[in-house]
Amino acid sequence: MFDSLSESHNSEIKERENFQLALHNITHDIRTPLTISLGYIQQLIHELNQKNEVLKKVETNLKLVSKRLEVLLEFQSLLEKQDLELGVVNLTSLLTNTLLKYYDQLDYKNFEVDLDLSTNPIFINGNSESIERIIQNILGNVLKHGIETLSVKLQKYDNKINLIVKNKSQNPIKQVNRLIDRFYSENLSQLETSSGLGLYIVKELIESMNGEISISYSEPYFILELVWDKV
Repeated sequence: MFDSLSESHNSEIKERENFQLALHNITHDIRTPLTISLGYIQQLIHELNQKNEVLKKVETNLKLVSKRLEVLLEFQSLLEKQDLELGVVNLTSLLTNTLLKYYDQLDYKNFEVDLDLSTNPIFINGNSESIERIIQNILGNVLKHGIETLSVKLQKYDNKINLIVKNKSQNPIKQVNRLIDRFYSENLSQLETSSGLGLYIVKELIESMNGEISISYSEPYFILELVWDKV
């Protein structure tokens, strides 16, 4: 019986590995022609030098598919459970630089941004690339589902480092705790649906660096908090 269970377990692991490999290969195979097609469409729009509604719709949908594909590739990397290389990261500097990259988008969408960042650098033990991706996913979530206001607060509290992001939500949130579940999404945006992976990826990445995530909703505000131990 034990031999049979062991064989079944090994077979299941092998099938999972084959599925992950197939998913990896398919997504990469799709990425190249998709990128080329999007390039041709953008070139056509530029050459016509006029607003062509059909081409603009094609471009919009290709960009949407491209974004979904990038999220799927990121999800695939999480499935592979690759160990992150951790080190001391200047969270204040990384957060500031990433926020600056999103300034134009937040300004374009008329967000009133309130920043409360420590004047002294705050350091954590983590992976700079993953932390930047976390911040990007959070700000992307704000731009997609938020409206009007955004506050970002970074602080030391006891032996912890807290990053609190608070924004007004476009629509009421019914099951806030499920937003960090894999593939779960609510129709919080008036413009597009969600893949249901953005906050799940944030959760997986923060936990892989021994951090914690909590989310809450106090109408109309969505609050996300990330916590690390002090270095």
